[in-house]
Amino acid sequence: MADLTKVETFERYVPIVKATPGGFVLAPVLIPRVVDQVGDWIEEEEIEKAMVSFAENGRKIDLQHQSLLTEGDVTVVESYILRSASTINGVALPRGTWLLGLRLSPRLRKMVADGQINGLSMKGRAVRTEMVE
Repeated sequence: MADLTKVETFERYVPIVKATPGGFVLAPVLIPRVVDQVGDWIEEEEIEKAMVSFAENGRKIDLQHQSLLTEGDVTVVESYILRSASTINGVALPRGTWLLGLRLSPRLRKMVADGQINGLSMKGRAVRTEMVE
């Protein structure tokens, strides 16, 4: 059973792998077994749980972890997990990667084109578990 006193907030950044002039962007949300800046990683099974939770809890997306978006700024048009390793626009992604496809408003398209937005940053809560080697 998880010790809920050890639940921590975390953030994880991943770059956009595809952007079209029409406002579609594709980016991984979580990549399995990739160590982040604080030494944490996530397994495929937990990524799948996170994707389902995202779908069940309203597919909420914000800008820079703040509620700065207006209605129509972002529409989730794809949310899936790679069932085998894949390369998208030269970016190799392992099996188990969660990808999110978004349709952006003209305001956000400009921010992507200007380099102000260049990826997604997952924010969530998790229980940190010490691993024994």
